[in-house]
Amino acid sequence: SLAPIVVKYAMVLAIILIFDFLVLGFSAGSLQRATSTGEVNYEAFLLVISICILLSQQALNKKQLMLIIMGLLVSMSRTGIISVLVIFLLSNKISITYKIVFSSLALFFIGASFVVRELDYFSIEGIERYWMWSMAVEMFSHDPIGLLIGFNPYAPLPVGDIPPQLSWLSSHQIEGKGWNGFYPFSFHSMWLRIFSIWGIGGFILLGALFYGIFSRKVDPFKRNISIVIILQGMTMGVFYIGYLSVITILLILNIKSTNVEYSKGIK
Repeated sequence: SLAPIVVKYAMVLAIILIFDFLVLGFSAGSLQRATSTGEVNYEAFLLVISICILLSQQALNKKQLMLIIMGLLVSMSRTGIISVLVIFLLSNKISITYKIVFSSLALFFIGASFVVRELDYFSIEGIERYWMWSMAVEMFSHDPIGLLIGFNPYAPLPVGDIPPQLSWLSSHQIEGKGWNGFYPFSFHSMWLRIFSIWGIGGFILLGALFYGIFSRKVDPFKRNISIVIILQGMTMGVFYIGYLSVITILLILNIKSTNVEYSKGIK
């Protein structure tokens, strides 16, 4: 089964991130974000998936869970941390004490992520994803038919001026690569890509995921992974990122054997 492999990989990854966090912090003499391979948000997504697997066990392995959570926290992946926070708050497997402790740690490391990136807590100027969503909302407000049937993925989107907060996107990913406009894949968000290409089809998928969260017929893993896909999809590609999509889809398809294998806990 894929699930034990993902959890073991996540444990190793968490150790690497924690070591990286400590070494960088000690060298700089200040709080630093773990960087690992440089794609720390992708790595954080894998940690979040492994947490979903652990919470689907009948016998929760708290040691493994704590190790992976610490790896997630030092990654300072804001959306990843928020995803797990929501899952914890909705889970009946997590005690009130653990919920309070994790909530406090989550708020600390989310705040720390702004400090290490020299961003203002109370300003949206440095939150790039906000400006992408703002640009998309403005586009759909001027062309609501596009929100219904989507746009041609091979043609530039009818966006207005790109906000100055996204000047790096314009210079590096559009002008730098010789593109003649802003395409759906330029959005660093799965949902914005889906809405701009599939229109109402994106809302059908979103509705299915919300059903997965609130339906009692859905098993714990699929419920938690639905939360992750909804939240993480707001700020990253998820299913548009090759290896993340493959692992997630295989786990969803393999969940029945996962539940059986994990019924006695991860050895």
